[in-house]
Amino acid sequence: TWDTIDQQNVEVDGERRRQRINLEGSRVLGLELVGNVDPGGVLSARYSATVSSGRALGDTDRERLVEKPGTLLSLGLTAAPRGGSTLSAEFVYTGDAYGLDPDNVLVELPDVLHINVRASMRHYTSGGLFGEIFLRLDNLTDRSVFPQLGLPGPGRTVQVGLSLAW
Repeated sequence: TWDTIDQQNVEVDGERRRQRINLEGSRVLGLELVGNVDPGGVLSARYSATVSSGRALGDTDRERLVEKPGTLLSLGLTAAPRGGSTLSAEFVYTGDAYGLDPDNVLVELPDVLHINVRASMRHYTSGGLFGEIFLRLDNLTDRSVFPQLGLPGPGRTVQVGLSLAW
């Protein structure tokens, strides 16, 4: 790709700040495996595995892209017994990512296992109304997560909701 956004640390008025920069481009080579297992019963699973190697193109002091993971694994498990209730868990592993220290030196970021769980109850009416109440807990391990744009993701979050559709 061309015009890849990356980052560097700069000093402004004696304070270190993170600055977005445009690179001439980047090249990411990788392999991805995605699948589902649904034996037709109460349990189902979905999984994916991505291994990639991202490199900056053009005139740059470093080859690696900042905070772009080289390994991303996910596993989702869902139990949907009769009666409209659903329980699900999602496990997302991120590894082989690098960030910048205050002196713009690449340092390896810690691997992260992000765990999310969700419980819901659905109800359908003969008139076509669909309703769902749910509880979702994200990032049970309360680990720091650095998504692609480099800003830390939120810590543990809780969502409670009601969804209605006609």
